[in-house]
Amino acid sequence: MKTEIKILQKEYVKIVKRISIVSQNRFDNDIVIGYLLYERNFSPDYRFDSKQNEEKESFIIGPYPRQEDFPKDELDDLVLKIVCSKYPKSLLHNVLLFSTSDVAMIENWTNKPCEQLEINIAPDFSGYNLEMLSGRMFTQYRRKVNVYVDGSSEMIKNIILFGHCDLNRHDQIYDLLDNLVFL
Repeated sequence: MKTEIKILQKEYVKIVKRISIVSQNRFDNDIVIGYLLYERNFSPDYRFDSKQNEEKESFIIGPYPRQEDFPKDELDDLVLKIVCSKYPKSLLHNVLLFSTSDVAMIENWTNKPCEQLEINIAPDFSGYNLEMLSGRMFTQYRRKVNVYVDGSSEMIKNIILFGHCDLNRHDQIYDLLDNLVFL
């Protein structure tokens, strides 16, 4: 059966990052216990590399764009590293939100049951003279985000993920994290 899809207006085209949180069950088999989703907007600094698009073959087998062609930056790395600090086998998958069928797929993912986990990020003080920092106040970043599940949510209840970021840029990084749209 054929159905119509509509290409989204330019301002609605985005990248959705899906991090599958991988843990082990009681038999030590790797299982996905949930996934978190967030959107990234395109910008002059966050875009597909034009030369990668030129490498596109005339007959494509498999998904396009390829995962390695999606943009990523320090913020994407930080979010994935925080998840991987507790769940090292977790994986990132990129989805281009480009048409109404992509919107339907994302809605399907977000219509699943979910739990919230907390992300805590503090400045990284390693390499600094701790005596010079004594008595100074610093901010920490905290945010609750949804984790969607296909099955039982028991394995993701009350999870807190901890991470660190550059001490000299922590406020800037926190602002960038505040602007991420977690679904």
